[in-house]
Amino acid sequence: MDKVEYTYEDINGKGIMIRKFYGKIEVDNIIDSFIYLFDNNLPKDNCIGIISDFCNATIEMNMLEFRKVLAFIKKNKNLHDLKLAVIVDTPNKSVFPFLAQTVLKVQVCPFSTTKAAKEWIISGKIK
Repeated sequence: MDKVEYTYEDINGKGIMIRKFYGKIEVDNIIDSFIYLFDNNLPKDNCIGIISDFCNATIEMNMLEFRKVLAFIKKNKNLHDLKLAVIVDTPNKSVFPFLAQTVLKVQVCPFSTTKAAKEWIISGKIK
C-alpha cells in the first residue's frame, strides 16, 4: 500500500497507531488499511487509539461507499475498544467522521491537528 504510511507512538505506556493517507483515497484503501493493521499485528496490546490523517489525501467516496466503511468498523470488534481520531483539513472531509459519530457506537472524532487527536486519545475522555 503506497498510499498509506504507518507509525506507532508510545506515550506514557499508551500506544497510538497513526495512518497517514496520501493521494487519491477510495473506500477500499481505508478498509484495506485496517485489514493490513490487524493482519500484521501493528496495533500493540497497549494501543488505545488509531489516528487516520487525511490532510494530504483526496477522499473519493460517496455516501453509499462510506456505508461500507461504517459496516466494516461495526463488524470488527478489534476497533470497538479503540478511539478513532480522524485528521481532516477541509469541511468536505469532516463530514465523514461527523456522520460516523452519529451512526457508530465507537469513539470516533474529527480533529484538525495530530496534537489535538493525541491529547484526546491519551486523555481517556470521550468527546
